Parts: sequence; structure tokens; C-alpha cells
Amino acid sequence: MQRRFIALLAIVLALTLFWPASLAAATASGGAAAQSSGPEGPSQSLKTGAWQLGSYDVAKVRILGVPAITVAVPVLADSTGPDAQLRARLIENNLRLLYAPPTICSVDELLADLWVRRSLRSHGDDQDRGQTACDINRRSSTRLTAGLELASVMSAEGLPVLEARLPGREPIALLTVTDADARLNGIPAVELAERWRITLLPRLRHAQALLQPEAWARVLMLLGLALLLLAALLGGLLVLWKRTEHWDERLQQRLPRGQGAAAGSDLLLELPNAVRIAIVLAVLLILSTMNALATMAIPGQFAEGLSLLLRPGLLIAKVLVVAFAFLVLRGIVRVLLRQWLAGRRVSAEQRPRRRQRYRTLRQVSLRLLTLSAGMILVIWWLVDLERFREITASGLLAGGALVGALVFAFQALLRDFVSGLVVLLEDRYAIGDWVEVGTLSGEVVDIGIFSSQFRTLDQRLVVVQHGMVDRLINHTKLRSGALISLLLSHRLGSLRQALTVIQQELDLFAGQSPWKERLLDPPLLRAVDAVNPQGIEVSVLIQTLAGEQWSLKRELLLRLKDALHRSAIPLANTLEWGNLEPPQQAVP
Repeated sequence: MQRRFIALLAIVLALTLFWPASLAAATASGGAAAQSSGPEGPSQSLKTGAWQLGSYDVAKVRILGVPAITVAVPVLADSTGPDAQLRARLIENNLRLLYAPPTICSVDELLADLWVRRSLRSHGDDQDRGQTACDINRRSSTRLTAGLELASVMSAEGLPVLEARLPGREPIALLTVTDADARLNGIPAVELAERWRITLLPRLRHAQALLQPEAWARVLMLLGLALLLLAALLGGLLVLWKRTEHWDERLQQRLPRGQGAAAGSDLLLELPNAVRIAIVLAVLLILSTMNALATMAIPGQFAEGLSLLLRPGLLIAKVLVVAFAFLVLRGIVRVLLRQWLAGRRVSAEQRPRRRQRYRTLRQVSLRLLTLSAGMILVIWWLVDLERFREITASGLLAGGALVGALVFAFQALLRDFVSGLVVLLEDRYAIGDWVEVGTLSGEVVDIGIFSSQFRTLDQRLVVVQHGMVDRLINHTKLRSGALISLLLSHRLGSLRQALTVIQQELDLFAGQSPWKERLLDPPLLRAVDAVNPQGIEVSVLIQTLAGEQWSLKRELLLRLKDALHRSAIPLANTLEWGNLEPPQQAVP
């Protein structure tokens, strides 16, 4: 069970730490693959990440993954043009041409191109003229941003256009400052273009500096050192994990469990498991840090890597917040249950039952709070995912259909959950009750969210789903009782004398301790129930405290048998009169 818990915890944290990174990396790689033929030329893109602000659709323009400016597009009902996110991606592609000229071929195409060039050179056919489709900047300078300057010019439509001016090259149009951008920022378009120029120029030069071979080599060296240190720490944790196994064996030998164990020994025996859980959390944290550092080293993924680096801390903060709320709610529930237990309007007869139900409600409420805390933590994690926040109306409909399918698939669990709530609200049974469910009879030892556990007479533990409880008999709710049947022989001298002997023994039994404290009412002689060929059936009804009926029934049966034997009143199928002792005292 402990290993399953550790494995489940590892899977949940791994999904939390690494799955969002893969989604973000896929998004970034998809954006980097988009190409442009103008300042905001045609391209294919999906509307992801844009949000609505008033009557404008806005989106961020990033340089190396870091937001630089925000562009806007008017929201029109009949508009078929590009949205803000598409416009931002096109501007990013134009800016990327200045500091990281893209390669438009895939890896296999680059290898094929290299093989063809080598083949041509070996045959003397390669004149090294022109350029290939896989290297559109081969004849350019090593870095296009050498001597980079940005300028704002007016277009034919009267809108400012930011151009990149490089030595020996024609100006490159980067973006157009539209009226929507000016209205959103609340300043004229010309002033906004100047602000954007001042913002973009140092960021482009900084991006070019980061991508220089010397700077890239330093980044890789620091990254390698950090990864080596983390790998060494990871190895130390794995060694510590192996040590805990021997530690556990030694504690099992030195600190026995049970009533004879010393104070605090059970806590020490659980210490290796706590250390293992801490090791698992530390390993996941190290792996997350290594993944974050590797992501930060990728050009354009610094912001995403920083997000990955901060995500474990945010996750721990969320866990602490949910845990604090869980502790507060558990304390409130305990206080309310204690006040309910100490209610003054409860009769003395119902007070033991209320204490019994209090234990059940306290245990089940703790489980419900734990389940709710886990669900809240998962939902909070999903809400923070960017892809989750970008779900559209069609996505919500698809999600609703998926939820409906899950509800249909797990309808048995939902039925068990609702039936369990009904059991608790109607107080059908509680922990400690002796019940019959169909052909099963046993003591209730646990009531869960979906099922209950019963311990039978032969000490078997039976688990019954709440939805399967159709017919239930509770023998110990509030009070208990038993019906004692005596089959008297037809050879008895006087039936009235037999009834008098039985009644005298019942009165004597009801006045003696400790039996009288366990009886709710004196035993009731129900006289003759039936007369049949086997004998004369006489019954006695006793009402006892909850769970005391079996011991009182056993004692009373022994007393009645002895009393009848002393009075020479035969039971059915008993010995002949001559073998019985004569009565010691005449009974009128």
C-alpha cells in the first residue's frame, strides 16, 4: 500500500511538473515554424492565447520568449481578417529574422542537402553559386543585427511603420502601428511607434548578444555544471533510499509493535516511510529543476524555463494553502460534531447511540474533506494551465460530453456515493452495530465513502458497496432485544404451575446485578404461543441495552432451565419422571 501511494504521488507530481512544459514547448515550436512574407504578411496560425479586452482582441509580441509589446485588432462581427494572436506571431517572425535567421528545412532535408553538395563537389560540378532553399541567409553577414537601427516611417495609408535598417541591405518592414494600437494605448500612433522603437531596439540587440557563440558556450558550460551538481545530489538521494530499507529492517527488529512496545516506537517505525516520501518529493524537485534549466538554455524559452523553475514552489504553495484550509475545516467540523454530541435535548436512551454515531460521522467527514481537498488541488492545477484557460465554447461542449460519458461509465460509483450519504443522514447503521445485509450478518467495523466493511462471526472481513445494500436489519440501534422460546412437554402436571415458575425466575433475574442494569424493561412472559404435537411453546421477551441481548439471553436460558428442572417441569423430549429429582418445594 505504501509503495502504491508513493508511486501515485510520483505520477501526479510528474504530470504537474513536466506535462505543462511539453505543451508550452509544442506551442513555441509551432510559433517558431510560422513564416512571413511582409511586415504582417500571410501565414497560417490558430487563435490561441488571445484574450478579449473591451472591443479589441489583444496579444503579446515576444522576443526570445519574453513579452516586449502588445498589439491590438478590432473585434468585428463580420471580420474575416487575422486576429491579434496571428498578428503577434507574424511580427515575432519578422523580428526573429534580425537576431536568429530561421532554417526553413527539416533535419532530414538539411542532411539530404549536405549530401547533395558533397556529391556535387566530388564530381567537380559544385560551383558554389547562389544559395539553397535551406539557407536563405548564406550570403548575408554572420548576424543581421550588426549595425542594426530601427526607424519609424509613414506608409501610404498614413500609418507609422517600424523598419529595420542594416548596412548594405534594403530596409526590412517589421510592423505597422494601427489605429487600434493607438486607441488601446491612448496615445497617437506616431508617439506609440517611437515608444515601440525605443523598446524593441535594445531587446533585439540583447537577443543578438545572447545568441553569439561565445555567450552560448558560457551558457552551456554553466548549465553543464549545474546539471552535474544536481545529478550528484540525485545519486546521493538514491543511495539514501537504499539505506532506508536496511533502516526499516533494523527498526522492525529492535522496536516491536503492539501493546508491549515502548512509547513512541510506532512513530519511529513509520519514520522510514516518511523519509521515502521526502526522497520522492526531492527527486521530483531535482528533475523539475534540471528540466527547467535545460529549457532556459534553449533560445526563446527562457521565460518558459523560468516558469518551470518557479512551478514547484507555486505547487508547494498551493498544497500548503489547501492543507491549511483542510485543517481549518476539519477543526470546524470537529467542533460542530462535539456540540452536536453534547446536545442537552438528547434523551438518556439516545445518548449512547449519539456517541456511536459521532465516531462514524467524524471518520467519514475526515474522508470527505480529504477527497474534496484533493479535487480542489487538481482543479486549481488545471485552471493555472494556459491550455485549460484557452478552452473555447466548443471545447466546453466537448468537455461536457466527456463528463457525461464518465458519469455514465462510473454510475455505479456515483450510486454508491449517494447511497453512503443516505446511510449517514438517515443513521441506518454506524460503526459498532451488528447488522444483517441479505444473508450476511456481522459487525460494522468501517463506513467509507463508497462501501462499508463488516466483520462476521468467523472473523472474515466482508466489503459491501453501499448501492448493494437492499434489505438491512440493525440489531443494535438504540436498543436490542431477544425472544426466548421454551418448548414444554405435554407430560407436565400443570401449565399454570410452569408459567408461575417461569415468572418467578424472571422476577428474580430482573432484580439481580449486573443483569438489571442491562435491562431496559423487566422480562415479559408472553404465555403460551402455540400448542403442537412436539410440545407447548412458551416465549419470553427481553429488551436490553444495545448489544447486550445475546449475553442476557444466554444467562436467562440457563436460569429458566435450572428452575424448571428443580420444579420437575419437563421440557419436550426430556427424560422420564423417574429419572428426574423430585421437587424441593411445593409450588401452589
